[in-house]
Amino acid sequence: MMDALELACLDEGPRDAPVVLLLHGFPDSSAVWRYQLPALSAAGYRVLAPDLRGFGQSPAPDGVEHYAAPALLADVMALLDRLAPGQRVALVGHDWGAALGWMLAALYPARFTGLCALSVGHPSLLLDLRLMGVEQMARSWYTLLFQFAGCAETLLTRDNWALLRAWTGHHAECARQIEALSRPGRLEAALAWYRANSHPAGLAGEVFALPRITIPVTGVWSDGDVYVGEAAMREAGSLVDARFDYVRMAGAGHWLMLDAAERVNALLLDILAQLPPRT
Repeated sequence: MMDALELACLDEGPRDAPVVLLLHGFPDSSAVWRYQLPALSAAGYRVLAPDLRGFGQSPAPDGVEHYAAPALLADVMALLDRLAPGQRVALVGHDWGAALGWMLAALYPARFTGLCALSVGHPSLLLDLRLMGVEQMARSWYTLLFQFAGCAETLLTRDNWALLRAWTGHHAECARQIEALSRPGRLEAALAWYRANSHPAGLAGEVFALPRITIPVTGVWSDGDVYVGEAAMREAGSLVDARFDYVRMAGAGHWLMLDAAERVNALLLDILAQLPPRT
């Protein structure tokens, strides 16, 4: 597949079992799923958790153009062709991984049995200022900062990454994130996701449109999320022609798979049990 990279990928569980694909977000890696991998594999699923391009142990090409959505989607589809050829898989995404999940579900419905999107609602709604309004713009201030190459890198790393630590709310995961982003070229690669796909000019154009989604979707938003508002997840059912369930999780922040791991695991197992067969 054109421009696809071979992603590093954790692969756990029985090889002949139904496949669950876990897609992480910024500024994470497959390690963010460390509580879900054993729970899902113990329940009889084969779990694939790749490091998306620019993160973890996957390649990080130089240049913003290499991080545009078509290349990111191509990576995931190539991974499935390599590790689960001909199989329909269950899709779970968080943050940027959720945004990719919405796009994959819309563009390649024949490859997926269902989608569980964590934290980030449908991209078309997230970019619709009529729905999200000033509140989301205030939450997303960092996406504007990230557009400034050089300046963002300097500000984020200054004083032992003080700004990034504050941005994460001094989350326990931040030390792991800083260690990964401190490798040469990795911070630039992570920020390139925003520079290639979240330029403010997009807000002034037409609302981002995808085909309507025809597979079952569960959207999960946590009330402690300070980065993404609820509306784009709550209202996403308007763009889904199949079953849509919305779960509002109390007492967890943006990294809900870490903050409320047992609840997320139980929810995922319930969702997976209701999905149609993989063939």
